[in-house]
Amino acid sequence: MCQHIFSQTMDVLERVQNKVLWLHTKWLYLVKKIMAKYLLILPIKIYWFLIPKSKRRKCIFRKSCSRYVFDKTINEGLISGLKALKYRYSNCRSGFQIFENPFTKQIQIILPNNCVLEEYEISERFIHNK
Repeated sequence: MCQHIFSQTMDVLERVQNKVLWLHTKWLYLVKKIMAKYLLILPIKIYWFLIPKSKRRKCIFRKSCSRYVFDKTINEGLISGLKALKYRYSNCRSGFQIFENPFTKQIQIILPNNCVLEEYEISERFIHNK
């Protein structure tokens, strides 16, 4: 009888230990995921803090590159943020062409990767200078 109770107690303890280990693993995963996100967010916040808006590089997109990457990272995670950073870094540079679409009379931009930005995506400074 005593051996049976001891065996049941050990089974319960093993299940509790497994549950605690599972919770600990899950908690560590979430902490790592959150911390990884902040590896991208922190430099952006430092950039915003240290460099006044008037001194920042002017973006060709309506939503600034840093704001776009920040929002993507906060809302969709680190991987999406890194993809957004790569896309913006390679396309918000020289090599774009501004033109007025002859059919719609809208201003559009062809990016270095040959994607076309519609007028609602383009910085207002280009729209007002047409």
